[in-house]
Amino acid sequence: TAKMEQFELALQDISAKVDTFKEDIQEQLLPLRSEIENLKTSSEKQFSELSSNLEEDFQKLKEHDDEITKLKTSEDERISRFTKLEDEIDKLKTSKEKRLSRVGDEIEKLKTSEDERFTQLEDAIDKLKTS
Repeated sequence: TAKMEQFELALQDISAKVDTFKEDIQEQLLPLRSEIENLKTSSEKQFSELSSNLEEDFQKLKEHDDEITKLKTSEDERISRFTKLEDEIDKLKTSKEKRLSRVGDEIEKLKTSEDERFTQLEDAIDKLKTS
């Protein structure tokens, strides 16, 4: 029975040491838990801020993309109008060249006709002089 008492005392001593060890660990863990909680809170806050900044940046990029699309569309429309104007100018040039060619032909006909009349008049004058 003495051994039993000794064993119980040793067991109680071990149990007391285990309890003390647990308390020591708990005391050491408290600051670590607090630090972990602070890091978690800080990380969540940073993540939230980064997420918000990314959303703002994405929205700005979307707005810039929309503006670029509008400018491109506007530029495409201007190019289309410019191309139509060039085509219209080409048509007008062609039409003008045709008219100028017809006018030139008419002038040549008139010159030829006038030359023929002048020649006829000279011939008539010569006949009158000789007769």
